[in-house]
Amino acid sequence: MGFVPSLDNSCILSLFNSIASMQTCVRHLIGLEESAWKELFEPLSYVDTASIFATLVRPKSRGWIRLHSADPLREPIIDPQYYSHPKDVQVMLEGITV
Repeated sequence: MGFVPSLDNSCILSLFNSIASMQTCVRHLIGLEESAWKELFEPLSYVDTASIFATLVRPKSRGWIRLHSADPLREPIIDPQYYSHPKDVQVMLEGITV
């Protein structure tokens, strides 16, 4: 039957079948500027494509949020600590080598 991703592995593969569907889901998540999107990907908007993304479903890394001050309008200090746990790196490497 082939490889079937398991949530037990804490990694899931996402498949997008076109650049247009990818734009709404991914552009904002990766912080790609609109001008860069238009230059690099918009010409491919109506071309059939496939993209696969490995994503951690249950990361073991833990970040933190701290108040910057007592001022409720001041933005907090956020450190997500992405991939600070070795298991997260291991799972992602397994996910992208499938």
